[in-house]
Amino acid sequence: RIAKLPGVSIEPDVEQNLGKNPFAGNVAKGLYGCATALSEMATAATLEQFNELFTKYATGDKARFSDSSPGEKRNFKGALTFAVDGKQRLCPYHGKVKIQQYRMHLVDRPAFGRPARIVYIGPKLTKR
Repeated sequence: RIAKLPGVSIEPDVEQNLGKNPFAGNVAKGLYGCATALSEMATAATLEQFNELFTKYATGDKARFSDSSPGEKRNFKGALTFAVDGKQRLCPYHGKVKIQQYRMHLVDRPAFGRPARIVYIGPKLTKR
């Protein structure tokens, strides 16, 4: 269902990873909620509308989307690096599902007029 949302694409390696992890309906609902928010931001008609959506979903203490901390980027660089367009790339920007601490990592931070590309769906990669 996620791949059918406008403005959202799933990179080829994501599906391989999904089969390795236990999955539950409530996790799927949370991930779909994240993907729906990405679709809203990616298809915003105006910059003003995008900014309102970005503020709603990606700012504040309980933000659904965020960048990894500098320490996580340093300490978990390998885990946060994915194959994107034939090259290895750090992809620390992610959406959060609180249930079972699932994450959805993106190629880039959401931006006005740019589709959202999901590069990873699975358990949190930066567990200490």
